[in-house]
Amino acid sequence: MRASVGSVRRRVGKRGFAVVAAIACIALAVGLSAGLGVGPFSSGTNRPSLSNASPEGNGFWGATTGTAGQVVDFPVMVQNNGAQPAVLLSAVLIPVPGFRTPRLVHLAVLKEHLGIETSAVGWPISVQGCYIKQGRCLGKNEVLATRPMKGFVVLPHGRHGPGPLSDMIEYGVVGTRLGRYGAAGLLVSYRVGGSIQTARLLDGGLVCVATSRNKSCSVNGFDAAFSRLLHND
Repeated sequence: MRASVGSVRRRVGKRGFAVVAAIACIALAVGLSAGLGVGPFSSGTNRPSLSNASPEGNGFWGATTGTAGQVVDFPVMVQNNGAQPAVLLSAVLIPVPGFRTPRLVHLAVLKEHLGIETSAVGWPISVQGCYIKQGRCLGKNEVLATRPMKGFVVLPHGRHGPGPLSDMIEYGVVGTRLGRYGAAGLLVSYRVGGSIQTARLLDGGLVCVATSRNKSCSVNGFDAAFSRLLHND
């Protein structure tokens, strides 16, 4: 798992994949188990269903602080559980009740899938490569290579791009006023053959817009709101 300094990464439920060693400083990573359950995947059928790569129907969310108009990035993992390729077309944010919805300004797919970029500030997406010495994170920033989301082909599960994880969409958002902005993930439209379908990919992000990036980000209430969306999926 990767995380930018000052970010929070929480898990709701259990996710069935391994995350490789972090290469960035992790400010805080907390796992929460909610014991959620959904029906089995529809793999092997002619109507693939995109998911957030969690067979138990679980999701993650991250939080970080930004300033007004500053782009903040969050990930959404995407997995094709069917038998045919799915071509991504467009996406919109899924609102979180009780929080302002930020403005969606960027969509991209990571070229490599070596870790989870839990949150980042700025575009292009970059993280601080690091090694630890005397408790400090040292190193140069690493810009993550991306490709456009529109037209990206999500192959059936097990045939994704480089790296051990499933394909990963990164979405960049901005808030224009001081306060907290939340998104539960993306409502994605995609094409399979001649059919247009949609999928809710629940991997959320909380942006605390403040006067300085050094301000702390209050996550009060977001975990409960995000969990309710998962239960009602």
